[in-house]
Amino acid sequence: MDHERFTYFREHPEEVPIPEYLALAIPVTMEDVSSGQLAHLMSELSTHPGFREMPAQQLQACLAAGFGYASWGALVALDGRMADERQLPKNSQKLEDAIAWRMFVAGFVGLYDALEAVYASWKSALLTVRRTYGDSGFLDTQARSMADDFYERRVRGLEANWQEWENLEKIGPGIVRVKWAAEFAWEVANMFWSPDCGITLEKLMADIESGAYMSTRSLTERSWGLMYSWPTGLQPLQFANTDGSHAGYGWAWPELGLVHGSVFSTPADLRESAVALWERQPTQDYALKTLPEKLVQVNFQNPWRPSYVRVAMNSGAGLEDPYSQGPLLELLPTRNGRLFLGRELTIDGEFWSGPVRLMQADQLECLLGLQLPSVEEAKQKLQGECDWMLEKVPYAFDQSTFETVLQFAVAITELAESERQWIDLEPTALESLSKLLALSALHANPVASEEAQYAMEDPWVRSVDAPNAAREMIKTYPELSRLTAQVLGDYGLAFYGKNGLRNSRKHLHRDPEFMVYCVLRNLGSAPRIQTHTDIVALFRLVRLHTHRKEAMWLDSTQRDTLSNQTRDLCTQFLSLESMFNDLDNSLSSSRLSLVDAGSGSSKKI
Repeated sequence: MDHERFTYFREHPEEVPIPEYLALAIPVTMEDVSSGQLAHLMSELSTHPGFREMPAQQLQACLAAGFGYASWGALVALDGRMADERQLPKNSQKLEDAIAWRMFVAGFVGLYDALEAVYASWKSALLTVRRTYGDSGFLDTQARSMADDFYERRVRGLEANWQEWENLEKIGPGIVRVKWAAEFAWEVANMFWSPDCGITLEKLMADIESGAYMSTRSLTERSWGLMYSWPTGLQPLQFANTDGSHAGYGWAWPELGLVHGSVFSTPADLRESAVALWERQPTQDYALKTLPEKLVQVNFQNPWRPSYVRVAMNSGAGLEDPYSQGPLLELLPTRNGRLFLGRELTIDGEFWSGPVRLMQADQLECLLGLQLPSVEEAKQKLQGECDWMLEKVPYAFDQSTFETVLQFAVAITELAESERQWIDLEPTALESLSKLLALSALHANPVASEEAQYAMEDPWVRSVDAPNAAREMIKTYPELSRLTAQVLGDYGLAFYGKNGLRNSRKHLHRDPEFMVYCVLRNLGSAPRIQTHTDIVALFRLVRLHTHRKEAMWLDSTQRDTLSNQTRDLCTQFLSLESMFNDLDNSLSSSRLSLVDAGSGSSKKI
């Protein structure tokens, strides 16, 4: 790599030259013509917006222009100054960008329409040049430097007017504006535009902006290549029957932890439901009228994604549409022809369903002597930190549950703070921890943790890391000598992770918080490790509840009660964490903002 050249162009992006391959024709062989691969590519292009209405001759001329030939006749006669392999861009995407740019400059189609169609169709045709790049999309040759791939060219005067746009914004009935479409077209325009290309900067900027406007129906069909494409605040779902066969599609509303009651059988039904949901209109006409007793949620596979496209145009996260399971269970029950997860709501005239989220202060205070602050005290201490959850009443949970959540959150924080102070400042704390660890191990009834089970999917972790750590931990924590190696390995993996055991070797040194964790695990609970606050808070309740009551650990009946209450309270801790994590939509658009609070009626957009 020429470092001086690289540094200069990084500081002067407006002086980066136009790639040489733009002036050269795409190499085509007689086999490409005779085998029908060119015709196949045209057929694929004709299924995309901007190309669908083109007459055959115009489509031929468009493809020829994109390939850098004077006419269709010149293309099939192989009459052009073709690039050889050394002159081709190293990345196939840049070649596809050049094809789309030349189609646009020749006046056949808008820039974004050309980019989307070429990208979707390119890998479907087994042209010789396409095979040169292989499945990876990169040339195999190592002779060329990759330095050119890092140059970012910028054109003076080509303004990024789209920068202040929302990612996805409904502009009018049936019309949305997609920021990514403008961004993608702008990047390509910066690579290839020149004053003598035949397109003025004003016309280019107008095309970039207009190409970002599309109908909601077209947007849905193009969703395979866009990070933001679904109706405001919603995510698509896919369902299977219990025998594994396809059952249909649906919608999740993560902001409220809800799922649409209806299931839509075909991609066409899903598309029409999306169009309706953009306008907040009824979807029942497109929904299945009857459903089996149970459905299974599976990962959403975008039905409009070309089978030969492995990654989409923005090369970003989420393009395979692996939306998380959200509020749903693996087996989803149905009732009266709709999904039913425990409760049903009608919002904007549509049926939605979600789990019952109920948290009651009096039931929490029955467990391990937990005491909650008053609602007023909790609100004062949180200082508005949880006000965003109030907006979800009564859709995600009721007012009483919201208030209990505030009380519980404050109580957990205060318990953890107090217990950490006790561990740090009390001279006998470590001695007490050791005693409780030994008592809890006498009749330990642990359950497997999700974290450890996931880590043990790695054969090396399962056969080497976990057993080795278990043997070493017995020396570090003789109080746990009654536990099996399998249980100790689970504890260590769940708390420290495989790198903590294998590399950091944290289990070789006595750790008060790990001892706290082991006491809770010995009682049959399985707290998550994302934050240690819940673990320390729960342990404080156990420690204070059993203070000077050794019989609670030794008597089987009292030990069972202690274990059950610890598990129940741990479950409530997890429910609280789930509410905060699952319902936080601070990084995405709010659909709830379109709904009148408390009435489920519509606000005008």
